[in-house]
This record gives sequence, C-alpha cells and structure tokens, in this order.
Amino acid sequence: MNSTRKFHYPNARRADVVDDFHGTAVSDPYRWLEDPHSPETQAFVAAQNELTRSFIDELPARAAWQQRLTALWDYAKVSPPEVRNGRFFFQRNDGLQNQAVLYRQDGPDGRPTPLLDPNTLSEDGTIALIGQSYTGDGRLVAYSRCQRQRLARNPRPRHRHRPRHRRPDPMVQVHQGRLAAR
Repeated sequence: MNSTRKFHYPNARRADVVDDFHGTAVSDPYRWLEDPHSPETQAFVAAQNELTRSFIDELPARAAWQQRLTALWDYAKVSPPEVRNGRFFFQRNDGLQNQAVLYRQDGPDGRPTPLLDPNTLSEDGTIALIGQSYTGDGRLVAYSRCQRQRLARNPRPRHRHRPRHRRPDPMVQVHQGRLAAR
C-alpha cells in the first residue's frame, strides 16, 4: 500500500443558500446533499464511495477484520416477549439479517410463527420496524416502519396496524408519536 498516495476527492458544489434565523444569517452551501434521491447527490456519494473503496480494499488486514467482525455479529438475537391474552410477541434476528423479524407465539409452548418480516419490505433490507403496540386480546398489532435514508435529515416512520389480515391504511409523514392499538 502506498502511504504517500494523493487522493483526488470529488468536487462538492457550493450553493448560495442562506437561512435567516432570528436575524442571524446562516450559510448552508451543501444543502443540496440533503436530498438522497437527487441524481447529483447520488453521483457525489458514488464518487466518495469509489474513493473510499480504492483505499479500504488495499488494506492488508481488511479480509481478517471482515472475517472477525462477521463472526462477532453472527449470533441470534431475541427481544423480550410482550404477552397479550396468552400470545407472545417478540423479534428475532438470526445474526446476519438486516432486520429482526416480528413473531407471534400462542402460549409458552406454542410454535413461533413469523408475523411480519421487514426484510421482505424492500430489496435492500433497509426498512425497519421501530415500534409496535398490541391490543389487549392480541388480535391487532400496530407497528411503525422506517426506511433508512442515508442522507436524509429526518426519516419519517409509516404507522400501520395489522390484524391477521393486513389493512392498507398507513399514516405517513408522522414526525412524532406513540402507537397504541386498542
């Protein structure tokens, strides 16, 4: 690996954006980078990733680090259960899944059955369940899901409720809030 190598960083355009906060001008020349869906932002991020990869991929210890980290992360994780009317609800991740799967189990000796697998909600596995609420009888589950947007400032969850059959009536663009299934 060449320790004197010069890096050629991608050009980050500076925009003439200024906000006025109670009489104080605050420059925000890189606001254009806040839109993760913009072709310009995506091209910039791709160029940054290419530069980073050109360095990281040359590290002699990279393969050993990757193998060790994978071994450390590859273990099953199970959340504590929530019990409603004899039904157990919990999340389980086999170790290398992007997101934990929500399960339902009827009684302590019942067989766990997947209720909702967020890994199937997007091709890249970036949709996560970020909150659940269960009715007292355990028939209905309300849940929030959030898609990770790498450059977004405020990821916004989508709230849904799910009985045995999905009802497609989400509440979208919710900034704050707690779920309560009743």
